[in-house]
Amino acid sequence: MRRLLLALPLAALTISAALAVPKDSHASAPVTEVSVNAASLNGLAESAAPLVVKAEVLLGRAHFSPGEIDGEDGDNYRRALRAFQQANGLPDTAKLDAATWSALIRDMKEPVLKPYTISAEDVAGPFEKRLSRNLVEMARLPGLSYSSSAAELAEKFHMSEGLLRKLNPRADFGKTGAQIVVPDVPPMSLRSSPHAVEAQPPDAAKDTGERADTIVVDKPARNVRAYDKDGKLLAFYPATIGSEEKPAPSGEFKVNKVEWNPDFRYDPKFAWKGVKTSRRLTIAPGPNNPVGLVWIDLSAPSYGIHGTPQPDAIGKTESHGCVRLTNWDAVELAGMAHPGTVVRFEDQDSPVAPSTSKTEGPSAANNGGAPPQEPASTDKNAKALNSTTSMPPAEFAQCVSDLSAKKVIFEQVGDLKEEGCQLSGAIRLVAVPTSFGDVALAGKPAMLCSFGRQLSTWVRDVAAPMTLVYTGKKLSQIETGSAFSCRARYDKPGAIPSEHAKGDAVDIASLVLTDNHRIPVKQQDSDIERDLVRALRTTACGYFTTVLGPGSDSAHAEHFHFDTGIHGATANYRICE
Repeated sequence: MRRLLLALPLAALTISAALAVPKDSHASAPVTEVSVNAASLNGLAESAAPLVVKAEVLLGRAHFSPGEIDGEDGDNYRRALRAFQQANGLPDTAKLDAATWSALIRDMKEPVLKPYTISAEDVAGPFEKRLSRNLVEMARLPGLSYSSSAAELAEKFHMSEGLLRKLNPRADFGKTGAQIVVPDVPPMSLRSSPHAVEAQPPDAAKDTGERADTIVVDKPARNVRAYDKDGKLLAFYPATIGSEEKPAPSGEFKVNKVEWNPDFRYDPKFAWKGVKTSRRLTIAPGPNNPVGLVWIDLSAPSYGIHGTPQPDAIGKTESHGCVRLTNWDAVELAGMAHPGTVVRFEDQDSPVAPSTSKTEGPSAANNGGAPPQEPASTDKNAKALNSTTSMPPAEFAQCVSDLSAKKVIFEQVGDLKEEGCQLSGAIRLVAVPTSFGDVALAGKPAMLCSFGRQLSTWVRDVAAPMTLVYTGKKLSQIETGSAFSCRARYDKPGAIPSEHAKGDAVDIASLVLTDNHRIPVKQQDSDIERDLVRALRTTACGYFTTVLGPGSDSAHAEHFHFDTGIHGATANYRICE
């Protein structure tokens, strides 16, 4: 994308400029069975969709999950690349360079896409057309199954439904015997039950697979890793881990049990945002259950590792304290976990491969590769992160007064600390009243009051009215990722503090309409939604000094990043990519 570094008055950026953001030059690269199987680093740009699909499948085969196989150059794909590099002794650039490509294709014996014949079981259902994200409405359904055979087939082969349809543009996914093309990965084992399609638990008597002795939950890096008793890495998964409202725990716990196809029980004492009920709810099993197809119960009370009905949101939004994986990753991990498996929650990002291993020879989970390596010297010698940001008491008081006058719903925090970072004059932004109703901020993100004031202005004056104009529906919630977070730019050790560390930044993953329909920043369902997201991105440059998103770079391929950092001599300079 074109880089803009401008010195313009804020009023110069208007809604009429909304369609000016150019599209990713590789977005139109054709994705077909032939183009994906033939994709090569020598013939395509690193971010070309056919090459990304091929790399995602190869990473998945090696047990470095990219999350949803979708052909998108996104955060989870880059996390999997980096993990694969670390485990194979390669420079962990998170880029598909020549050395990484060579390691990925070294043991490739079969094409990454294969023909598949739709079976009677694939179309047997039952399917549920009345799916909702409202817990009260969910509790009325006998099962939370897939909405269609296409949705089931997509999850069965670890892919997005969009990619399934792109690879098979003329397929009838509801027809037994139809021929389609799918990723050549181990399919998730599913079965029909009276009310939902469910996961098929492994047969304990016949189970000869890998057993996880330790599961590491890396909170800063947003991943989960499984190791055997000798310290060998078995699998790597991207994850959504806790939230500011209910953070994940720290320390060491154990797996109590694995519950397949669980009911989900909601206790009103949890007081989830947007759940308006005072009674307990029981939600039936199924892949669209809030905890997906499996629940790995931990010795930390009320915490577990589980699946999700929204695989595209893994690592981009927040959870209610637990650890969320895609359904297929959760099913795979559950097959390796057992009562007594140690689960260690880490507060510091750690190397994927252990620094010392009890085994010799190939490490990692790719049936070949270099032994574990120590972290690069640049990581070991990196300067510790140190950031202190504050608002003078008088300015904080004025900011609180301004928000109160606009009837913004927020919590005064005052001081916030994370190791290496301190924030004074902080708030948690809860909801912004607009002429079209309140807009909730998922997870109540923490930030400087001054940034919260600016963000609430953008929500009220731009996001809410623009959503109504484009979609004809009201905006009810904005799903945010990181706000205040003590980390370096691009999470690189030794780099200068990110604006997140200063409390004047927020990541936005998706918009939620009043009918619970989600519009992800990453990928939209229609031209209208795409135009809306582009318009919001362009007009945000009138409110924030930095606006990044899909196409800017790999670190922002799946969300918007807004901040108010000063890049030049004045706050009129903008970086809008």
